[in-house]
Amino acid sequence: MIQDKQQSLRKERIKLLFVDDEELILELYEKTLKSFFSEEPRNSLSLLEEKLFGESSEKTQKYYPEIHTAKQAEAALEIFKTAKENNDPFSIVFLDVRMPPGRDGVWCGEQMRIIDPYVEIVIVTAYSDIPVQEIQARIYPPERLLFIVKPFHGHEIYQFVISLYEKWQSEKKIRSVNESLLKEIESLDSDFKVLNQQRSEILFENTKLNQELDTIEKKFSVIFEQLHEGIIITNTEGVITQVNLEAETIFDKPASSLIGVNFDELPFRYNKLPYQNGKEYYLQRTDGSRIEIEIDFKEINLNKTDNLRVYLIRDVTLRKSFEKKLIMHSYVFSNSDSAIIFSKPDGTVYDCNPAFTKVYGYSYDEAIGKKMSFVNPEGEKITKTILDSLEQKGTWEGFLEIVRKDGSTGWTKTYVSHMKDYSGSIIGIMGINLDVTSEINAVNARVKAEKTVERSLRLASLGSLAGGISHEINQPLMSIKTDVDGFLMWNEKNNSLCSTDEMLEIFRSVSQNVARINEIISTIRHLINFEFASPEKYEDINHLVDLYINEYRKKPINSDILFTLRQAQLPLFKINRLILRQIFDNLINNAITQLRNSGNSLKEIIVKTSFLNNSMVINVSDNGPGIAPEILPVIFDPFITTKTDNKNMGLGLTITEQYVRSLNGSIYAENLENGASFTVTIPLNGVNDENSSS
Repeated sequence: MIQDKQQSLRKERIKLLFVDDEELILELYEKTLKSFFSEEPRNSLSLLEEKLFGESSEKTQKYYPEIHTAKQAEAALEIFKTAKENNDPFSIVFLDVRMPPGRDGVWCGEQMRIIDPYVEIVIVTAYSDIPVQEIQARIYPPERLLFIVKPFHGHEIYQFVISLYEKWQSEKKIRSVNESLLKEIESLDSDFKVLNQQRSEILFENTKLNQELDTIEKKFSVIFEQLHEGIIITNTEGVITQVNLEAETIFDKPASSLIGVNFDELPFRYNKLPYQNGKEYYLQRTDGSRIEIEIDFKEINLNKTDNLRVYLIRDVTLRKSFEKKLIMHSYVFSNSDSAIIFSKPDGTVYDCNPAFTKVYGYSYDEAIGKKMSFVNPEGEKITKTILDSLEQKGTWEGFLEIVRKDGSTGWTKTYVSHMKDYSGSIIGIMGINLDVTSEINAVNARVKAEKTVERSLRLASLGSLAGGISHEINQPLMSIKTDVDGFLMWNEKNNSLCSTDEMLEIFRSVSQNVARINEIISTIRHLINFEFASPEKYEDINHLVDLYINEYRKKPINSDILFTLRQAQLPLFKINRLILRQIFDNLINNAITQLRNSGNSLKEIIVKTSFLNNSMVINVSDNGPGIAPEILPVIFDPFITTKTDNKNMGLGLTITEQYVRSLNGSIYAENLENGASFTVTIPLNGVNDENSSS
């Protein structure tokens, strides 16, 4: 029984205050801590103390929490103030930031720090609209201020309580020791005469005091070396007398090179102004690197002549880097011309930037809580498309039609991507929307204008074509009329019929001219009603060209022409055979006609196929007389012909060019050193990569 009582007396009470407007959170704090403390875990500092000072495990400190709660900042402040007035202060306070309808947690922490500057404060929140820098400035100093983000785990709260209590208790002991030491020194100074008279008693007391000081010094030495802040102690002249391990790390120098140096000679000030607590400086290291540090100091008056100054130095390079990035990201978010939207994984908006209102017309409050699709006419349909793309690729981009708050429509160039945490888990969706309404409208207006101009040009071309057609048809009609009228006049004059041979010649002439009219009409029909069947299957172009060439070779009339075929490997093309045959026939017939007029003893037509820049290329060349220089620039215009028999209306190459354009291709004519060349380029259309022709 006595042993149990002694164990109970050894337990240390941790007085805690939890402030949160949610009852469930307060219950969670209490249940969590009671659960953890019921197991009576030994903390790391107790184990370290036992190891360093040889204390037995029986003296290991145990804790029990004394938990106080409040749902509003004002009530919490009253509880805190009363405890301080009763000389029973809280060691740790956990504060929520947002506690409507009352004052927020930052205000509460600020007031508590005024009442008790040594209390450890932990800010616990899931979302705060107060910048971190402002919180740190208001609840000062930052070394007694920590942050934890909801949702949290129980072991996090437990570890915070144990660690912060140990820190609070250690600092309390240090303050107590310092106060005792100063009192002892003052007492020794004031009672010197009395102590001199009682030398024997003083010697005994000094021995006892030295033992206590030795114990204090050992414990202080452990704390001095284990703190995660650089500590430098200087004497009255400012010369460094002590340096801890963290200070060696910050300065990247051993203690031996720092001790004995005047503190003002260390390389981390811009100027000679006095140091100020909490101010930030740059430290230039010997290796050329530069870090950002924060310096606090405290002067300790040992006596009238001797003073110590203790400097606390923190490496804040990483923190400042994060702060700069946070400021940069905040600036980009707030000042971007693109509407930036953050939503939950299901598409529910929880944040957006000011540009959202400019693009869509809705305020921040009107957007929060709605689905991302509420500004899109297609609604759930486009949302499903975006979410499917995010699931497959993690991103989606494209143009979206939007409906603004005032009912007007527009367009955005939109990029959507998943947001992930450090573990790779999806925590939300980010959408960046650039308003491109004016650009889209300009493009549409330009297309409309181009169509208008194209229609006008086509009408003008049709007028020109009609004039040419009238001229072309009149020629064979006049020939027919002349033949028939001549026959009638001859018959009336001689009062008898002409001979059979003469009649046959007249009818042959009539038939030829009628056939020519029919050809003209057929050609005009193809030219005006330019409709072709879509290709249905892949074709071996080299095989087709080979068949066409063989047909020309077999004709007796072409026996004096050498047909040379040079083929490169081609993929299979999805192309209309009729169009390809018409292009090929027009180019071969044109070459044959040129060779008939050349008088060359060796007549040759060379056909080459190749595959270049994802396009099929067919080249037809001959060694004829070539194309007249004045005709070459207009060779593909209607009614331009290179034939001299006046039996052709000059539409063959025009129609050939139309056929090539129907395949999104191009045709080019040029003169060679001997003869002419026509090159047709047709881009890949449904090419089959698995097979190719050779």
